[in-house]
Amino acid sequence: MNVRRFDFDSLCSTNDTALALAGEHPGEVLLVTAATQTGGRGRNGRTWHSPVGGAWLSLAWPCPREPEHYQAAPLLAGLAVIETAGALLPHDADLAIKWPNDVLLNGRKLAGVLCQRQLPAAVSTSHATPANALIVGIGVNVNLDPALLGNDLRRPATSLRQALGHEVNLSAFSDALIADLTQRMARMEAHGLTPAEVAAIEARMLWRGQTVNFQHNGASKQGRLEGLDQYGRLILQTATESLTLASGEIEQLHAF
Repeated sequence: MNVRRFDFDSLCSTNDTALALAGEHPGEVLLVTAATQTGGRGRNGRTWHSPVGGAWLSLAWPCPREPEHYQAAPLLAGLAVIETAGALLPHDADLAIKWPNDVLLNGRKLAGVLCQRQLPAAVSTSHATPANALIVGIGVNVNLDPALLGNDLRRPATSLRQALGHEVNLSAFSDALIADLTQRMARMEAHGLTPAEVAAIEARMLWRGQTVNFQHNGASKQGRLEGLDQYGRLILQTATESLTLASGEIEQLHAF
């Protein structure tokens, strides 16, 4: 697969840059990487500094199909992180996906994913048109000291270096992650989310079969996390109904 790659020493956000470049190179698969980010972006407008030692990258993927076809992109990105990190970690390492966009290692955050679809006004230019592309942004704590990420994290962080006790070849890790991610995106483009992929994601889902609190736009629901539908949406069984949920936040509760 032909991927046009852009590597930077420092960016405000690889997602923002990928969004801008997607408008200049419509129809192409683009990759943006940065050694550091000064304004990395997460869900709900959260920002953070991404220091040297992480894999900070964004893939711009042309998406001619309906939005539902790409619903599972964050989960497939999480699987790519798990596959790449799992090749380096002991077999008993606990790697999990916290729906919809975090990867945890032994209960601590190892990676985050942010998918975006439109060009924000902040990066639009007069010569670039809004691109019909999905931006899949991934940040993985590889060789950095988690203490550098600050004390205001919603979940304690870890890194591969901390878990392994030694540094990882960051370039080789990033290349392996990119190769895995592009292969998964290509399969999703051609076939959608397959039953085998649904099963693979569900096998790694944090709190599956347990009671969670789901929050979205100020509203909340409590129920048992059953798994995923064919698009990667969360299935929540409440006391009265089964809900299919496309976006939001979940946290664990007591047994349901």
